[in-house]
Amino acid sequence: MPLSYDQRLLLRECSKDDQAYQKLAALFESQVGQDAQDAEVRMLRSILDAIPDRVYVKDRQSRFILANRATWLAHNMPDEQTLLGKTDIDLFGDGGQAYLDAEQYLLETGISITNLEAQQPNPTSWYPHPYATISKVPLHDEHGQIIGLIGVNRDVTEFKRVAEELRQNQQFSVQVTLAIPDIIYVYDLDEDAVIYCNDQIATHLGYTPEQVYAMGSQFLPTLLHPQDWLRHRDLENRYLRAQDSDVIDFEHRMQHADGTWRWLLHREMIFKRSSDGKPVQIMGIANDITERKRAEEALRQSEAQKNALLNAIPDMIIELDVDGVVLNYKSRAGLIPKFRPSEHVGKHLLDIYPSELVESIMILSRRALTTGQMQILDYESPLVTENTFREARIIAIDHARVLLISRDVTEHRAIQQAQLERERLQVNLQKEQELHQLKSRMMARISHEFRTPLSVIMASNELLWHYMERMSLTQRQDHFQRVQDEVQNVTEILKSISFILHTQTQQHSLEMKACDLKRICEDTLQHLLEHRGSQHPIQLIAEGDLRLLPAEEHLIQRMISHLVSNAIKFSAIESPICLELQRQGQEIMLRLSDQGIGIPERDQPRLYEPFFRGSNVGESSGMGLGLTLIKHVVELHNGRIVIDSAVERGTTVIIHLPTTA
Repeated sequence: MPLSYDQRLLLRECSKDDQAYQKLAALFESQVGQDAQDAEVRMLRSILDAIPDRVYVKDRQSRFILANRATWLAHNMPDEQTLLGKTDIDLFGDGGQAYLDAEQYLLETGISITNLEAQQPNPTSWYPHPYATISKVPLHDEHGQIIGLIGVNRDVTEFKRVAEELRQNQQFSVQVTLAIPDIIYVYDLDEDAVIYCNDQIATHLGYTPEQVYAMGSQFLPTLLHPQDWLRHRDLENRYLRAQDSDVIDFEHRMQHADGTWRWLLHREMIFKRSSDGKPVQIMGIANDITERKRAEEALRQSEAQKNALLNAIPDMIIELDVDGVVLNYKSRAGLIPKFRPSEHVGKHLLDIYPSELVESIMILSRRALTTGQMQILDYESPLVTENTFREARIIAIDHARVLLISRDVTEHRAIQQAQLERERLQVNLQKEQELHQLKSRMMARISHEFRTPLSVIMASNELLWHYMERMSLTQRQDHFQRVQDEVQNVTEILKSISFILHTQTQQHSLEMKACDLKRICEDTLQHLLEHRGSQHPIQLIAEGDLRLLPAEEHLIQRMISHLVSNAIKFSAIESPICLELQRQGQEIMLRLSDQGIGIPERDQPRLYEPFFRGSNVGESSGMGLGLTLIKHVVELHNGRIVIDSAVERGTTVIIHLPTTA
């Protein structure tokens, strides 16, 4: 039966090589003829579509020309036709190159691929990269020429998963037996011997597993306490009655290798039965409870002591249920008359205490039951005969009961108040000492800074007084200007001191208005150049709209003046200084950079302290108020300031000011 036009077109698309196309067409014409004539071939195709393995045929270009149902479904194709003509690169992208190369090698050499285990992406699998065994053999024509390949991929993901789970379970079992602190053992009832135990038996009984195995049937007669034999014989009946899921627990004493007796708590289950259902082997876990037994015995012996101790405690103890009913009661020491428990037990707190106090107790009781945390209530004693403060601690006993312990804290509270008063006085004293130190530094700096301008003023005044008539007009004006400049200098110092003291002692209200930051900087730099004759090249860089900065102008001007003055003062002559202004969204950034002496790292934490000066400034003039004033101005305008500095590398000051009031 000849191939149809569509089938020939598909083969033509699947093979660009004419000779291979003719061979494939002849082969498939014969196969198609057989499919039409032979029901066994159709049955074979049905079987191929029914099996879970992926069976497929590819041409010499590694393109699918036949695929069973499992194959096209595995590649998330709607039918076989959609898959035909595609290569592994079409299906897997770059990840398919290795598969294609291996197939081309097979087609060139004729060497089959047998049971190669690999991971392949599969969009229909629950596992992102399922495991498969891949077998591929060359397909020959009647002349023995390789015209393609036949492949079978078998999904072994589930097998790998089960094998991995088995390995992990085995590893987990081994780790459990090694990590668990208890003895794990298997006891054979027919042999009356331990046939397995973990290494923990050496910790609890002092014998190695090998020593235990060597004891054989003499293990229990050698180690079991004589008084526990009757209890042990009863276990045989419990084993016979037990179901496989039943846990048999018991306690007995066994002798340690050092001769001491150890209490062990055993929990056992039927591990193996005979063909007639009789228990043959028991698996158990034994935990050393010697210390618990000693504690229980000590607890029984101390019960009377505990009761005496409770009676000696001076605190009042009340046990309450969730509704506020008294379940148990012990009156506090010194209470006259003393209440007997019978007078309160069974009553509601409202029958004993004022409603306001009861309401507070009930709120905290419910909170203690809900959170499991202790609650504390301070209150005044409701008894008219007492004038004391009390502290109640409320603790949840379980989900429905609380314990209230009430203690007289009058003396403790008085001690606390005295302690708080001492701490307050110490804080005030420390503040006074800091203020005294600040005043001392301030007076020292004022004395130092005022000496020079006052000396200049006095010298000029004296010269004018004695020699004014001999001076020319220019000389007199020069002395008057010196006096005026020094008076202005002193005035600026006093203004800075006044501003800082004012901001530290009371709220400073700003008179905000729109300011042009670029103009303020230009005016300030011009003023500094005219009055100080600076020989430093100062560069002003302004970017963006800087005209609507909401600020108090004279404070911004003073801030910039101090920034630039510091840069000039602590930089070498002709050392460049750069002042940058930049609009950044809802902020204006101001950056001042110099190449001066820098600030030592140890001094930087104290930069903003009033009257503090760096350790490397020497005898240069200054009050140590510049950065303090700058920081105050920045904070008054809700801005931020950052200083980056290193010795002999210069200083950079970055200030961010918001553009909204």
